[in-house]
Amino acid sequence: MKIALLGAQSTGKTSLATALATPLRSRGQSVTVVTATMLCPEGELSAFALEQLHGYDAILLCGLDLPWVADGPQAREAVDALIRTALQRQDLAYRVVYGIGPQRLANALRAIDSIASEGQSAGGSSRFPDDSATWRHFCANCGDPQCERRIFSGRL
Repeated sequence: MKIALLGAQSTGKTSLATALATPLRSRGQSVTVVTATMLCPEGELSAFALEQLHGYDAILLCGLDLPWVADGPQAREAVDALIRTALQRQDLAYRVVYGIGPQRLANALRAIDSIASEGQSAGGSSRFPDDSATWRHFCANCGDPQCERRIFSGRL
């Protein structure tokens, strides 16, 4: 199983990739970290990078729940929105991973297991297994029906 790990800056991609390496290797799986600069070299998502993502079995997007680490200009919300929009336009299935430390790792592994059990690849199916006429909420800020703004709004 080939897994891509995406996210804006300061969302824990490198830490999560490092944490995922051992359990995935023992399963015969691998993870590739796709950084924001690889996806957004000129402020737009690279068509080449998006095309490559069609070859992955799973795409995990790191959520914005980790604290910002000042390592450059703060643009992670805008980059996150660009990534989500591009994935949706390409009809690439993805899961957003949240949590801190061991919980983030456990959530990532749970998402990978869920994708594997559904037998859906990132490039071969809709994000929604059942595309029936069910109404879905789409966030006005990012277009993601599972947006953390909606999920976390009741907890603030």
